Amino acid sequence: MDKFIGIKNYIVNEIPNYILPVLKFLQKYSSISFQIFFLLHLTNVSIIPLISIDKFDDVLMINREVYQNNEFLLIYGSLTTHILSGILVRLFRRIRSRFKYGTFKKQKKNKGFFKSFNNLQLTGYILIPIVLFHILKERISPILVDGDSSFVDINYIIFQLKEHKFRTISGLNLLSILSIYHIIKGSVKWFKLKWNPTLVNGLIYGFSTFSFLSLLRLQFSDFVGFSQSVKEKYELYLNVIPL
Repeated sequence: MDKFIGIKNYIVNEIPNYILPVLKFLQKYSSISFQIFFLLHLTNVSIIPLISIDKFDDVLMINREVYQNNEFLLIYGSLTTHILSGILVRLFRRIRSRFKYGTFKKQKKNKGFFKSFNNLQLTGYILIPIVLFHILKERISPILVDGDSSFVDINYIIFQLKEHKFRTISGLNLLSILSIYHIIKGSVKWFKLKWNPTLVNGLIYGFSTFSFLSLLRLQFSDFVGFSQSVKEKYELYLNVIPL
């Protein structure tokens, strides 16, 4: 019994002084490089098509020059660190709470890991499978088929929007809206930005609207069509993950 009490006191009183600050630091600052990438990507997808569809690939190539050489570290590394540290913070707090207030008693059905999610946390967890699926479709699948992603450009996006209309536009809009909300709200919270709530909501609604309109413009753009070989290549990309 004394041994158990000692373990309990260590978990409740000692570990938080070391583990939680480190995890919260990692969760906060690991997001910065991905936020920069997201801003570049959002500009390319949500704003440039409204200005000029012809400029889309030019801006895409510029963006790739900025981040592609260190893509694994700056994008996937920072994103993975942010997600894992956030999950560990929550799990650790739940374990500590059980030791402190109930010591593994069975909780009510309406309680558990998800009981106290706010909108910021909820959008983050929803985004995990959505972002993973997006990366697999747009980045990993072309590499598995061709060994690189050089064919991933505006034509690939237009092909998906025209050939797989509902699936593509609904999926990309969901990804855009949740990402915009999570990153803007998260930045305001973590970096203690003294922004007016009206400005914050305006940015979220504004960028979400731009993204939706950009996708519509790409979907209904005048496009001469794809050769059969290009169509087959794009379908191979999409069929790597048959969803």
